[in-house]
Amino acid sequence: MHRRESSFELLRLVLMFLIIIHHSIVHGMGLTGLVWDKTLPMHFSEWEKPVATIVNCMCICAVNCFVLISGYFSIKFNIKKLISLLITVVIYTFCLCTVYNLAIGNIKGAISRMMIFSHPTYWFVNTYIYLTVFAPLINLMFEKMSKRFQIFFIVSLLFISCYLGFIWLNPLNPNGYNLIQFILMYSIGRFICYYPLRISKIASFILYLVPSVITGVFMFLLWQTGHLGRSWQMTGYNNPLIMLAAIGLFMFFSKIRFKSNMINKWASSAFAIYMVQSSLLSNVLYYKLINWLHIEMGGVYG
Repeated sequence: MHRRESSFELLRLVLMFLIIIHHSIVHGMGLTGLVWDKTLPMHFSEWEKPVATIVNCMCICAVNCFVLISGYFSIKFNIKKLISLLITVVIYTFCLCTVYNLAIGNIKGAISRMMIFSHPTYWFVNTYIYLTVFAPLINLMFEKMSKRFQIFFIVSLLFISCYLGFIWLNPLNPNGYNLIQFILMYSIGRFICYYPLRISKIASFILYLVPSVITGVFMFLLWQTGHLGRSWQMTGYNNPLIMLAAIGLFMFFSKIRFKSNMINKWASSAFAIYMVQSSLLSNVLYYKLINWLHIEMGGVYG
């Protein structure tokens, strides 16, 4: 229905940059040590805590925004493209995860990494593959069903994700790292496609910035008061503020109109960047480097 402008390709590059920053903070600087992953040291000075949480929360909307883009333009189910994607995932997994496990003598790990559905290295890619299966049904719903039914469908998913999941940690969607969240954001993208939001560029950017900062402030305050679990929960993709930020960022770039072959070409590398940056090899090299630089630069003790 809509021809993709270079602005959306630029958005994809921006989103990948935000994901790299987000991963650098939570994995490289060790912010995941708040609740579960204490592999790398987590040392933040008092002035770094609010900066880290706010910057991190300004980046978290990237995944939701990626799915919004897919919903806006719709996923056309193509078995050849799906097989090609699966082959790409297998190749990247083998080269960046399995080979490393073999090198360190972890045969069990090497084998399990190749079981891409039961032991996924790339949770986003796996969930996106599942979404492609359901996308034709969602597309059909928006083509055939009434606007009232579409709203009911989205509100129902919001109830599951935001109320039951984000607030009460219901196992249906406790954090947004699952298919239900992807279907929700894809559906919102389809809805925006059919019923465009009349919102200015400035208002769109505010819709991105304000919820992101509010989320970061709450995350910091919960961290300071010892509510570590709730602090980490603010980073969930089913946080309604994070979802609003994703919509705001998407709408901001939708107001930009330009065409650039260079941007389009660069954007085609976004998937490869994600695969490399989220690989096991990146975990043991890149994140350790970020952690070392963070400590050596002296801010954590200053």
